[in-house]
Amino acid sequence: MGNVYCEALRVSRNHIKRELKQKGIRLSSFKASEVTAFAKAFLEANRQELISRAMTDLVWARLCAQLKRNVQKQNGPKTIASAVQISGSEWSVK
Repeated sequence: MGNVYCEALRVSRNHIKRELKQKGIRLSSFKASEVTAFAKAFLEANRQELISRAMTDLVWARLCAQLKRNVQKQNGPKTIASAVQISGSEWSVK
């Protein structure tokens, strides 16, 4: 559940930052801890929606990472022989 809460808090923090920017308020006028406090309050007010979104985001991230690993395994090198070894094989005695 810790990963889900951290992801939900990240989403909340990004929402707060976006809202401040849209209102023309500079982020630099707030301490990071203040933005986090706003994000925690927003998270508590919208807990069910944000936790659900965080769980979905984490599942998608894990699936994408797994797919990427599978593709890398499939596209990996077919042989460990170097180009020199391969070209040298043409000169072998028949």
